[in-house]
Amino acid sequence: MEYNAVAGAQPRQHFESVVMRLAGSNGATTHGVSVDDVDQYVLRVESGTGQMSGTEVSLAREAAILLQQASARFRDARETRDYVRAAKLRAEGETRLADLARVSAEAWPWGRWAEAAREFEVIVPANGGAPVFEGLRMRVPGGMMVGSQHARFVEFGRVVSIEGGVGIGVRALGGGSWTVVTPARIERLGVAPEDLLAGFPEDEAALRPVIEAHILGALGRGEGWEGLGLREGADAWLVRWWPTIEKSLLEGIRSGGIADEVFPAAQEDRLVLRQAAELGEAVLLPPTRTGCWPSARPAGTWCTWTAKGPRM
Repeated sequence: MEYNAVAGAQPRQHFESVVMRLAGSNGATTHGVSVDDVDQYVLRVESGTGQMSGTEVSLAREAAILLQQASARFRDARETRDYVRAAKLRAEGETRLADLARVSAEAWPWGRWAEAAREFEVIVPANGGAPVFEGLRMRVPGGMMVGSQHARFVEFGRVVSIEGGVGIGVRALGGGSWTVVTPARIERLGVAPEDLLAGFPEDEAALRPVIEAHILGALGRGEGWEGLGLREGADAWLVRWWPTIEKSLLEGIRSGGIADEVFPAAQEDRLVLRQAAELGEAVLLPPTRTGCWPSARPAGTWCTWTAKGPRM
C-alpha cells in the first residue's frame, strides 16, 4: 500500500519540525525517531513508492505525543489565573494542533478529534490508538467491561487523578453510573476511526429508573460517595440528569443512607458544604465544573471533589 504521510505540506519541512519539537539534545525522540530516520522516510514518501515501516509507525506515535502536549497546554491554560501565561500556553497548544492537522489520515487517523483538546483534557494512548475525552461516545468492536456490564457502546466522562496517574470516567450504553478506566485499558480496545463515527444508540428513555436504582442501591449498601461514581461523570450528562440524581440523593438522605457525608450546596447567596442533617433549605449542587470541581488542581475553585466526596 502506498503511504502518503503528509497532506498539504512538504514532507521534509513538516516532519523535521515535528521531530525537532520532540527531540532531546541528542536528536532522538521519545520513540527513538531521529532526524536521520526522517531523511530516509522522506525519500520514500517523495518517491511515492514507500511502504509503512517501523519509522512510520513511530512517527504516528509521535503524533500522539503532540496531542498529549497540546492537551496539557490547553488544560493548564484553562486552570491558570495568569492571563499572560494562559495566552502563551494556548498559542503553544495551537501550534501543536496545526502540526497534527498536516498529518494525513493514513499516518494518524485521529486528526478530526484532536481539536477537543481545546476544551477537554484528552487521554492519548501511547500506542497511537484512539484519543478519548469527556463527552466522546463510541462503539467498542469487541466490547469492554464497564463495572459488571459488557458494553458495546460507551460514553466517556471526566479525566480524574488516580493512584499512579490519571484515568477517565466511562459509562456503558444504558448505564446509570460511571466507573474509571486507565489509559492502558483504552490502548487495548482496538478501536478504529469508524467506531468513533458509528453513533450512539438512544438510551435516555430508560435511564431514569436505572439512575434511581443505582443511587439508592449504593446508598443502601453504605458505599457513600465512592460508590455513587459521580466525580468521573461527564458534565453534560450530570447536568442533564441532576434532577433525578438529586431526588434520589435526598431520598437516600431521608432514609439515613448517607448521613455522615458532606454535600456541596447553595444556601441563600453562599456556597457551602453541609452534612446531610444540616442541609435544611440548601440546594444541592452537582459535581460539575460550575458546582464543585473534581480535583484540587484548578485555581480559584471554592471546593474540591475527591474520591471520597467534596472538601473545602
